[in-house]
Amino acid sequence: MGHPGVGDLYWKARVRLALVLLVVSVFWVGCSPTMTPLYRDFEVQADAAGTATDGTATDGTATAGKVLLSEEAILDRIRAGFQEAEWPVSEGVTENTIETEPRTYRRWGIYNVQVHLEVVPIGGHYVRVMVHPYRVFFNDRSRQIGYLRGSLARSIMKDIQDPFEEQGLKFAGFAQARDAAALKR
Repeated sequence: MGHPGVGDLYWKARVRLALVLLVVSVFWVGCSPTMTPLYRDFEVQADAAGTATDGTATDGTATAGKVLLSEEAILDRIRAGFQEAEWPVSEGVTENTIETEPRTYRRWGIYNVQVHLEVVPIGGHYVRVMVHPYRVFFNDRSRQIGYLRGSLARSIMKDIQDPFEEQGLKFAGFAQARDAAALKR
C-alpha cells in the first residue's frame, strides 16, 4: 500500500477540526448560565361574584369570563403581599407602580448581589414583577446584571410567591412560557 495522498490528509484534518469545535461548543454551552427574562407575571384572581378573594369589590368589568379588579385594589393586594413577605415598599416611578427597597441575595468576595423589584398591573388580568439585580462592589459602585440566573429567580420568587398567592395573585411565569403552553393545547 502507498502513502496517503494530500486529499486524505486534508479530510482527516477537517474531521479533527470539526470534532474539536464540537467538543469546545458543548463545553461552552454547558458552562454558560441559565438565563431567564427579568420579570415574572402573576395572574389576578377574582371570584365569579365580582369580588376578590379578600372581599374587595371589583369594578364589575367582565372580559372573557374574568372579572377585573380596579387598579387600586390590585395595588393594595401587591402592597399587602410585600408587607407579608417583609419586603419594604418605596415610592414607584409612576402612580401605578410599586417598588421595593433593595435586598441582598448573594454575598461574594468582592461584591454582593442586590435586587429590588418593580411591580405594575397589566390590564387587570396580570401583575408583572420586574426584577432589577445589581452587583454592588466593595467600593460601593454598582453594576446592573443583564440577565437573571435561574437560582436567583427561584430565591426571589420563593420569597414573594406564597404572600402574593394569599392576596389572590397566582404565579403565572413569564409571557413566553404561557404563549408556548397555549400553542400546545
